[in-house]
Amino acid sequence: YPDVIRNNREFFFRQHGGSFTCGVKIDDDMEVCRDLQILCYENQSFAVLSVNGISDYEYACMLVTNWLKENRIEPDGEPFAVYDTTKSYSNPFMKLYCPVKNVRIR
Repeated sequence: YPDVIRNNREFFFRQHGGSFTCGVKIDDDMEVCRDLQILCYENQSFAVLSVNGISDYEYACMLVTNWLKENRIEPDGEPFAVYDTTKSYSNPFMKLYCPVKNVRIR
């Protein structure tokens, strides 16, 4: 996201073992849709969190993980994010998906 980098003056860098993370500070007024939902596809179900703008990935994962625990739903893999830039390249829409086990929607 070159526009995000171009418009920021504050960056962070983190090294943990052999992994490196680089990032930029985002606006504090980022809107998070509190309506976490379960989406079922043919062979897999997912807990989904929708976020307007670029989010703190670790914070979004924590929200989904806590919601799953509170609702006694067991994860079935690691969360992953999908970014949609069809409306805005500089402010993409993010959906965080976490595979879940044995969820049936009635």
